Amino acid sequence: MAGLVSFLTGHVLYSVEFFTLASPGTMSLIIATLCLVISGRVFVWLRPHLEMMTIPVIAYVVIISVMVIGAASLIGNGQLDYTGRALAFCGAILFYFSDIFVARHRFVKKEYMNRLIGLPMYYAAQFMLAFSIRLL
Repeated sequence: MAGLVSFLTGHVLYSVEFFTLASPGTMSLIIATLCLVISGRVFVWLRPHLEMMTIPVIAYVVIISVMVIGAASLIGNGQLDYTGRALAFCGAILFYFSDIFVARHRFVKKEYMNRLIGLPMYYAAQFMLAFSIRLL
C-alpha cells in the first residue's frame, strides 16, 4: 500500500506539471478515449483478483490515466521544445504500460516475464520523463 501511495503521489505531481505547461486539446481527447477503453479493460481483467485493493487500484488507474492525458496535452503546445514534449509523452505511455505488468505480477500471476517486460519499460519511462525536463 505504501508503494501504491508513493507512486500515486508521483503521478499526481507529474499530472499537475503537465497541465500547468499545456491545456488539453484534440490529442488529449483522443488519448483520454484510448485510456478509458484500455483502463476499463484492464480493470475488468484485474477486478476478480483485487479483494480489498479495489478502491486503491481504481484511484491508481484514474490518476495514471490523467497523467497520460496531461502528457498528451503537451503535444499541442508548440511553444515547448518538440523533443521534450515527445519524451514526456512517450515516457508517460511507457509508465502506463509498465504498470500493467506490475499489476499482473501483483494480482494475477507472479512470473519473471512481468519484470522482464515491465522493468525496462519503467526505467525507460523514468529516463524519458526526467530528461524531458531539460528540454521543456
